[in-house]
Amino acid sequence: MNIFETDAYIDPNDPRLTPYKSTSKQDPRWDTTPVGMCFFVPATDAEIKQNRKRPSIPARCQGRFRTKAYRFDGNVGYLVTRLK
Repeated sequence: MNIFETDAYIDPNDPRLTPYKSTSKQDPRWDTTPVGMCFFVPATDAEIKQNRKRPSIPARCQGRFRTKAYRFDGNVGYLVTRLK
């Protein structure tokens, strides 16, 4: 059977399937942070100046979080605040 035929189906458990991009488990804090609280994601000064390593807000959390560069206890990084 040719899998590229239009009427062919593929079992999603087929071991020949591998993700195109490697995915990593998302940070559970996106789902567990209480409203009004925040968490800190460390970064370097260079990463902040280049706007790199800024946490990407997952689609399901859009509009509920804000990220902003901060210093926390002498460390630099991004403060992720839950708004609603």
